[in-house]
Amino acid sequence: MAEIDWKLLKSLLGNIRSTEMNRDLIGFEFEDRTNTILLQETIDFAAAIDDTNPVYEAEKIASPFIISKLIFPLIKKVICHKELGMNILRMVHAEQEMIWRKPIRLNDQLTIQVKIQDIADTPVGEMIEIAANGYRGHELLFESISGLIVRSKKKRPKGKSKEEAELKQAFRIEIQTREGQQLQYAHASGDNNFIHTNNFLARLAGLPRTIMHGACVLAMSCSAIVREILDNDIHRLASVSGRFKKPALPGEKLILIGYESALPGEMPFAVFNESGQAVF
Repeated sequence: MAEIDWKLLKSLLGNIRSTEMNRDLIGFEFEDRTNTILLQETIDFAAAIDDTNPVYEAEKIASPFIISKLIFPLIKKVICHKELGMNILRMVHAEQEMIWRKPIRLNDQLTIQVKIQDIADTPVGEMIEIAANGYRGHELLFESISGLIVRSKKKRPKGKSKEEAELKQAFRIEIQTREGQQLQYAHASGDNNFIHTNNFLARLAGLPRTIMHGACVLAMSCSAIVREILDNDIHRLASVSGRFKKPALPGEKLILIGYESALPGEMPFAVFNESGQAVF
């Protein structure tokens, strides 16, 4: 059983009746200097996302998705801000964009700049966008924008998007998640949000049980594309962006469908559960 994140739980209880976030905090920013990136951290993180790419050991670099581990404590600082008023009980990871400029290497000491970029209404709830840029000295290594939605009580609109319906399938990859993987990823990433670690609180949040981290599903998906389509050349992965549509449950088999694109270097894809429902 993963540890309970008491800071998140305290913020949850304090804002359980909150109906909207404080938009005066748009533009709030701060800077953080991380500890050195250690070998065991990179090993544990890669194992949690089932990424066995040998380049990490050969070149002494970390998985590109270790960004999630680096920025989570800073995102937690934002969502637990006493003046924000976020109802964490109804919060889900909705959108994610990552851009990689340079690999993160072992023993790197990074400076990460974080900013609340926007808070806005969407058809499914109120979304906060949190931007994070990571630097090694003055060298920009990565950019990230995380969209977190506080779900409204209205039902989410259903149906396939026009863009998705018109895409032509190019390849198909099966991804098998594992029971307990949500706890392994929670430990490796530091993201001990109760919806991933505690069945009772996950059900209280309206979920069937603990769920996979969206960031873990995204990392597994991109790792599978690199392994199966890009000859394991992780350096060809420049950026990724997309929307989380439905939680994945530990132990589920996921189906990744890649689509044809007219743009060079672009690879549209979607991830579905075995029932055919879109996950990402």
